[in-house]
Amino acid sequence: MPHEYIANSLGGVQGGVVATLADRAAEVVAGALLDGPARVVDLQVTYLALCKAGPIVARAQATGQGADRVALHVDITDEGVPRLAAKVRASAVRVAP
Repeated sequence: MPHEYIANSLGGVQGGVVATLADRAAEVVAGALLDGPARVVDLQVTYLALCKAGPIVARAQATGQGADRVALHVDITDEGVPRLAAKVRASAVRVAP
């Protein structure tokens, strides 16, 4: 059960929290691939199920890479069930340190 501050009216984690988790996972992977800090510039979230049991896990994987940008897919899973809760497509770019 999520903490009351991040729970929605259905008892699951708010969608914005799920999106933020995906955003951060994408930035970490993009930054590692681009050898420097990266920021997500586009994020498309498809919600599939509520995250209720936890822990919630984000797994990001690059699907394409250029000199200063990376395309990624992120899967958000509710490991307590376990089930896929969201699929995310993201684009990230390298930023100056």
